[in-house]
Amino acid sequence: MPLREEDFDRKFVVVGEQDTVADALEKLKTQGGGDEWHIFIRRTPERFGVVEVTRLKEMLAHLGPNLFELTFAQLRPIAPDIPAVQQDAVGLGTAERWAHKSPGGALVVMRGEEVIGRFYIATKRGSEVFPGSSMGQLYGDYINTAPDARAQWRPAGIEPPTCPHCGHQGFYRYDAENNAYKCAKCGEIIS
Repeated sequence: MPLREEDFDRKFVVVGEQDTVADALEKLKTQGGGDEWHIFIRRTPERFGVVEVTRLKEMLAHLGPNLFELTFAQLRPIAPDIPAVQQDAVGLGTAERWAHKSPGGALVVMRGEEVIGRFYIATKRGSEVFPGSSMGQLYGDYINTAPDARAQWRPAGIEPPTCPHCGHQGFYRYDAENNAYKCAKCGEIIS
């Protein structure tokens, strides 16, 4: 029996690898999305990477506004491939088994070449990085500080991290090659 419409939801946005985090957050905002959504990165017509919006929120604590400029190609190490399934080719039991094995507990549901849904097995992990603020609100705070948003953006109550190597206090850069954070001043990898 194929997946029924009520077996999956539409809590996702689809972006390309050259789109930035800011592009994805704009789509998320337009579609009324929130922290419980996924971002599907189309790599080929039937192959996708996935990033949970909550994962971006965790990265925001380290990277600050530098995160918004990164492309999903640069974020490939944190966006593992997930299965895409045709709605009429897989049943609920199979979808559940595959989702449990899939990164983020999600599958992309397709009808032909069109992405029509997210099959998701919800799991609770970690703690709230920015309590009471959604990723959309944090991004909104960032774009509302123009013209020099990067210098002025600070989420309420969160101070930029301090480098353990040089003592510089500031948001880190993301090193995609090593899937690690780097100090913007000394360039050392932060573990």
